[in-house]
Amino acid sequence: MGGAAPATVRVSNIPASAVAAELLAFFDAAVGSAFACEIVTARRQWRPLGFGRVQFDSAAAAERARALAGDGRLPPFQLARLALAPSGDDIVARAADARNRLEGATLLAGDLVGAREMEVVGSWDGVRAEIMPERKKLELFVEDGGSITSSRSCSGTSMQAMGAS
Repeated sequence: MGGAAPATVRVSNIPASAVAAELLAFFDAAVGSAFACEIVTARRQWRPLGFGRVQFDSAAAAERARALAGDGRLPPFQLARLALAPSGDDIVARAADARNRLEGATLLAGDLVGAREMEVVGSWDGVRAEIMPERKKLELFVEDGGSITSSRSCSGTSMQAMGAS
């Protein structure tokens, strides 16, 4: 993740009867700001393997969860003591810094006609943006209300390809 502290923890000793929604609710109540959760399953019969990952809104919340588990202060989950460790990968790619996450923005597209002037040819409201300099990536989530008719409309652009360092 480019040196940034991980916002995701690896969780072991998950009971076989647990579902991801329950684990997410548990961490949200016990630690706060739990964002995403996955429980790893075997492909055959989709049986849980007893481990997974939980992603938090911030690295500080993930560290708080690891500290609680390390000190034995994390409450039991379905009578099981969960073991936590840092995870190198996030479940959902997000900006490490919350200030780089935008919700409800307006995206304007068009042609640059002057140094600080643009001729707008299209606009979208309610756009979500994730600016991830640590990954050299910008993700825009736009709801157009229609279906995608071309693979060009859904291809990603790397900041590296745009000349960013």
